[in-house]
Amino acid sequence: MEVIAGPMIETRLAEHYVGIRTITPFRGMLGVRDKLMAELFGWLDQQKLEMGDAFLRLHVIDMKGPMDIEVGATVSEPIAGDD
Repeated sequence: MEVIAGPMIETRLAEHYVGIRTITPFRGMLGVRDKLMAELFGWLDQQKLEMGDAFLRLHVIDMKGPMDIEVGATVSEPIAGDD
């Protein structure tokens, strides 16, 4: 995954999205991100859903403790999730 821009705050209109949220240590976080992105993209393919923008959301940033992260992708309409 290529980083297009540095950190920023961006205000957007509400969008539907699907995501996977987890807590992980800072060390190794990018490996966890990559694994979850692959899982998310595979799930979207299985559901035959077209995705929009993919993202990494940091709910809690603690470089010495647990990070609360979410990987996601925008979709055009609400979708029921699963496990």
